Amino acid sequence: HELRMMHADPHPGNFIIDEKNDLGAIDFGCIKHIPDDFYEAYFELASYDVLNNPERVNELFKELEIIRPTDSEKDVKIVTAMFTDLIKLLSRPFNEGVFDFSDDSYFAEIYMKGEAISKDPEMNRLQARGSRHFIYFNRTFFGLYNILHALKAKVDCSTIDFLKKAS
Repeated sequence: HELRMMHADPHPGNFIIDEKNDLGAIDFGCIKHIPDDFYEAYFELASYDVLNNPERVNELFKELEIIRPTDSEKDVKIVTAMFTDLIKLLSRPFNEGVFDFSDDSYFAEIYMKGEAISKDPEMNRLQARGSRHFIYFNRTFFGLYNILHALKAKVDCSTIDFLKKAS
């Protein structure tokens, strides 16, 4: 977060743990610099306080190109509802203090949400939303979440600074 860089291919083969239990990256093939404007808007949306503020969500969705200037009022409602629900689901670990990634029901919920979106004719009509930077975040979070799930990890997210700034 401090460097505004992300490793968008997180899987065990790209990292090593040394004898001191320090984590090191050994494959830098998918490293992305995140522009400040995208970073600030994206992580502001990770806060439930912000996600529960429709006016701010609308501003951020426009900034992140989720809502487009050409969208009809109906399309704005559809996109806003779907993305707000999806972001609340994916940002749950950041908002719950200690999060238990071994919870199979959480991953089932993510899977069901993805299936519902992919089968929704309205969302298919409105697909390909958001800034080009989103793909790196999606790869990163799904990769990390899957690793943490396989490890049955419990992660304390209560000290995350970017959420405190957004609230």
